[in-house]
Amino acid sequence: MRSNIWRCGAIWSLAVLAALAGSTAAEDAKPAEDQATVQAGRYKKFTDAMNGVTLKGQYSLLGKKESSEEAYEIKSVKKSEDGDYWLFNARIKYGGKDIPMIFPLEVKWAGVAPVIVMDEVTIPGMGTFSCRVVFDDDRYAGNWSHGKAKGHLWGTITKTPPKTEKPSDTKPDAK
Repeated sequence: MRSNIWRCGAIWSLAVLAALAGSTAAEDAKPAEDQATVQAGRYKKFTDAMNGVTLKGQYSLLGKKESSEEAYEIKSVKKSEDGDYWLFNARIKYGGKDIPMIFPLEVKWAGVAPVIVMDEVTIPGMGTFSCRVVFDDDRYAGNWSHGKAKGHLWGTITKTPPKTEKPSDTKPDAK
């Protein structure tokens, strides 16, 4: 009797697995279009979320208790046609430097969360960096390395307030 119960249990398990495999195969057959739609939605959401924002937070060095402030002003991001790369039009304020630049960054996806991936990327005037930075709604966090220095970074993402132009000292020509 025990072997009959085991056989029924084994058959039931195989039937469930076969049903699940069948539904997965059916889902895998149609996702080409759905995956493209999902990915297009991710790209749009990331573009909308990252255009005209400031990332302001902290970075730390491993082995040190204190952290330092950092800020990244991102004017715009645009998906490149080159694989997973995005063009970031940004201003980086780090280590007493304030550098505007446009540079390509690789963006991967951890589920619905975009993750910047840099492996030994040289940023002109700053050095060579590696990092993994994940974006989650209005927050970012990650790990970084620069040569032998390593640490963490974290902060918030806010819309950059529009810059107001100062009124001109000159008066318009009278006509």
